[in-house]
Amino acid sequence: MRALTTVTPTPLLADTALDCDVQLPQPVIAEVQAAVTALYRTTPQPYGYQHWRDYHRRFRARYGVGALVPVMDLVADSGLGLPAGYVGSERGAPLKLLTDRDELLLALVQEVLLADSDELRLTDATVDALEKAAGHDERLLLPRLETAFEIHSPSTTALTRGHFTVALTSAPRPGSSMAGRFAHVLPPEQQDALAATYRGAPGVLSAQLAFPPRRRRNENVTRTPQLLPHVIELSGHRPTDEATIQLADIAVTADPRSFHLVQLSTGRRIDVRVLHALEGGTQTPPLARFLAEVATARCAAYKPFDFGAASRLPFLPRVRYRRTILTQARWLLFADDLPGRKAPMTQWEDSFDAWRDRLRVPAQVAMVEHDQRLPLDLSHPVHRRALRAHLDHLRRLELREVADADAHGWIGRAHEIWLSLGRPQPGTADPPRPYAAVTPAVIERCLPGAGDVLHVQVHAHPRRYDEILSQHLPHLLTLFGDHRPVWWFTRHRQMARPDADQHLDLTLHLRPDTYGTAAQHVHAWGSRLHTLGLASGIVLAPYQPQTGRFGGGAAMDAAHRVFAADSAAALAQIQLAERTEIFAPQALAAASALNLVTHLAPSTAEAEKWLVEHLPQGTGRLDRGLRQQMLELCAGGASALADLPGGSLVTDAWQSRADALAAYREALAGERDPLTVARTLLHQHHVRALGVSPNAEATTLRLVRTVALQHRAVNR
Repeated sequence: MRALTTVTPTPLLADTALDCDVQLPQPVIAEVQAAVTALYRTTPQPYGYQHWRDYHRRFRARYGVGALVPVMDLVADSGLGLPAGYVGSERGAPLKLLTDRDELLLALVQEVLLADSDELRLTDATVDALEKAAGHDERLLLPRLETAFEIHSPSTTALTRGHFTVALTSAPRPGSSMAGRFAHVLPPEQQDALAATYRGAPGVLSAQLAFPPRRRRNENVTRTPQLLPHVIELSGHRPTDEATIQLADIAVTADPRSFHLVQLSTGRRIDVRVLHALEGGTQTPPLARFLAEVATARCAAYKPFDFGAASRLPFLPRVRYRRTILTQARWLLFADDLPGRKAPMTQWEDSFDAWRDRLRVPAQVAMVEHDQRLPLDLSHPVHRRALRAHLDHLRRLELREVADADAHGWIGRAHEIWLSLGRPQPGTADPPRPYAAVTPAVIERCLPGAGDVLHVQVHAHPRRYDEILSQHLPHLLTLFGDHRPVWWFTRHRQMARPDADQHLDLTLHLRPDTYGTAAQHVHAWGSRLHTLGLASGIVLAPYQPQTGRFGGGAAMDAAHRVFAADSAAALAQIQLAERTEIFAPQALAAASALNLVTHLAPSTAEAEKWLVEHLPQGTGRLDRGLRQQMLELCAGGASALADLPGGSLVTDAWQSRADALAAYREALAGERDPLTVARTLLHQHHVRALGVSPNAEATTLRLVRTVALQHRAVNR
């Protein structure tokens, strides 16, 4: 074959299957399941990798929850592009931040070293602590995982009696598989069993992603038989049929917590699988990587045990959970630790032996480069020369411990066992419903400079927002005279980046051909704020209607009127709270939120039903004063505010918003249930009235739910 072709140095590869039946004791499988569960619980990224969290935030900010964006439009330069760190992305990999989990692991590693040990034993309590240190919020879990492992036992008799140790050797990235490339050597019934592990939930299209690798030498890795009913092929010439899903037929959508791939022609979700384990970062084409990762991007990351900030230490101990080694002991050797290339071998070996003695490196190790492991005997001169050659070339080597000589006695050879693990699904769970609207989002991006929308970002301290809104925003509006624009505001803060700038967003919907005059008014207003020391500056920014979240056409126009009415209500509440302390701002916001949902729903009963069923119940004591004020506001209605300075402005604003909500409900009803946007409108009102604070918002929503629950109990 080498004489016939020069395309690759290895043109012929042979896969073989063992002609025997293999059965493992059930305790081994149970041990692996427990170990993988512990490994997954201790992940340093419980809500997905940072670059995907940022991409999800930017998607929701640009397009909105529920928008269906064609995948090629999304990854284009005019869309969001590729996630940070991808090949071809304009954004580099995000910086790594020190976390509570890092601090805990550094302390655990130091305790191991102080005890003169080489092993970190994880107990259930330690696993709990690492899990909580990474984050307390609810996690999304992957439906399917793979793992590979070795079994260490001196004999089959010892293995049968339960005398064994498991060592995890691989944790393939989700969406890929170590087994697919070998499926062709399996009998048909075993191929079917393997294929069943790749299929998604009922009602979801399970699609196999086929693509060429970025480097031709990896083609043997990517050759797999078709095991799933549908295929997405990149850069191929597959005939168009019902089994083929075209790229133009795929859209990306998002809910508040995750992404989904959707087939536009049917509205059904797509579960994409890569049935081989080609490395994703540099060997896989970026579009293929995107399709494989996006649907599970916000799930807790599954990966080999990660020491976090401790990963750069020259020595890391073995990590054990019960009878499973989650990761072997590891040493880092740098070229600068030893004499250079020109040093005599005797001098180099003396320094190398001193390095081994200092870090207690055993003679039998494995030299690791990516997923390749080369066993070395560091007492053998040829092996030492091989290590020196690699060190001179790479400048940094990773060495890991290997199993004892008798560890493979039960099988007589080195081995790796693959296992697929699935998360149990509730037997009564309904299949995902197809999306009712499968029309891609119309990308109406309003750029600054012209048009009928002027979107302003006011950069100021958050404590100045209320003053700017209540005392200075009216001055801006008076500059327009009798032709005031429709306006609304919101407050912007990135909770994932506490160090990021915050700003106040103000959107003006203008009359035709008045953009230039409006920009002059905004400039004068911004200059006044700067002179008064209230704002550091203003920015004219693009504005994009979130039609996927709020509806398109007439529904989006009606939604804009709701935003304006809700902004007026929030501003009236802010001004009322400045004039009197009878009602706390949070009680006013909660009463306003209840009023909002009541007028969005077809009836009060349906509104209260939705609030009780969809808002979180919450735990702990609820402030009695806030609860009592909320009850007074809801029981008294307009009369509770009538005698307060500015109270009539609040009730008038609530009534105007009720009228806008009625019109919006009618416009949106043709597309979807209007209550699907209730949670978003509640969040927006809280942000407008009180600011961005998840904890405060949780309390506000709990007040709303409590009153709704009480009303339902009284009316029964």
